[in-house]
Amino acid sequence: TNDMQTLTDAAQYAWDHNVIVVAAAGNNGNEEMYYPAACPHVIAVASVGMDDKVSSFSNYGTFVDLTSPGGYGPNDLGTWSPVSTTYHNAYAWAPIIGAVQYDGKVGTSMAAPIVAGLCGLLRALDSTHTPDTAEANLKLTSVNINALNSSYTGKIGTGRINAGAAVWYLANLLSVKTEKKESLLVFPNPCSGMFSIQLPASGKSCSMEVINIT
Repeated sequence: TNDMQTLTDAAQYAWDHNVIVVAAAGNNGNEEMYYPAACPHVIAVASVGMDDKVSSFSNYGTFVDLTSPGGYGPNDLGTWSPVSTTYHNAYAWAPIIGAVQYDGKVGTSMAAPIVAGLCGLLRALDSTHTPDTAEANLKLTSVNINALNSSYTGKIGTGRINAGAAVWYLANLLSVKTEKKESLLVFPNPCSGMFSIQLPASGKSCSMEVINIT
């Protein structure tokens, strides 16, 4: 909970060297800021359960950027948590899906690595993906869960990560970069005059004149 300059400097150093840093928001179930999650240039992750509701143990606050699966099911009954590759011969999932030979834990420290893994997928698609563009992608494609967490509005970031949407979005950006587009499908059709195109990745927009309609 201490805002140490050493952590801030480390996060800045990582960002300067194009390293994506993801950190857990903490497990005190309150609004207390945890570091390095609350440091600049760090993606702070809170935890949600299988019902997309904030886990009772998870910290929250304006410093949180995103939420991710970190454990527990409806009403925190402990019926669900991320499964690791650590061996365990009597995990709690056994009554639900039979004998399981893997361990499972709950916590924001389980939610954060899922986000880090997704960042790895994005980097695998595009090695030039920067910390800033990766964070922007994750936030843009996240699922808004405010309706399920009304008391946490403004304190759980942009929502719960959506791996499929994030990868799909980046893949489509890459295809746009590599393909020459000589025509566009415009709605409504027909149209005339000028129309605007918004570029979500950069936030910029441009106008194009319609010169031919087919």
